[in-house]
Amino acid sequence: MPTISKLVAAFAFAIVAAFAAELFKPQMPEGTQFGYFTVICAVIGLICGWRVMGNLVGRGYRAAMGYGL
Repeated sequence: MPTISKLVAAFAFAIVAAFAAELFKPQMPEGTQFGYFTVICAVIGLICGWRVMGNLVGRGYRAAMGYGL
């Protein structure tokens, strides 16, 4: 069932994944073709945020921090 907590978790994970993908790109050899790398990472982050962290709402801060780490 869609909830605001799942939506917020999904967007937060998508933003962090896209940011991490952009930080990863300069570390690769010059001339590397990335294509949709950032978008794919953001979609994976979106799915993980929705399915994993979004379902943990209401279980307390201890569980959220444990799963977040």
